[in-house]
Amino acid sequence: MRGSKIKVWQLTPEQVANYVPGMDLGRPDRFEEPPPSTLKIMDEDGDERRRRAVRNRLNGKIVLTEELYKRHRGQFMTDREIAERYEITPKTLTGYKSVWRKKRHG
Repeated sequence: MRGSKIKVWQLTPEQVANYVPGMDLGRPDRFEEPPPSTLKIMDEDGDERRRRAVRNRLNGKIVLTEELYKRHRGQFMTDREIAERYEITPKTLTGYKSVWRKKRHG
């Protein structure tokens, strides 16, 4: 995104009132550098973007932690039952388990 410019059209109130999405506005009146805040989409390893995505997906749901997973397994729940309870796919649960394993073993 660095080096790209934002196209700016200066419209009259009448033009704005008559605007339809996708309408050809002609050539832009000017090009501007994007503000620095729009350039930071994610930090070096993508953590910021990942946190935002998780927050949006969860929307109030309880997050499955390794401790909760172990507690459910101790109650003889299957992985499929645990996944259903937390509204995730079995494949997502497998991914969680992989992350937990990597954290334990460095």
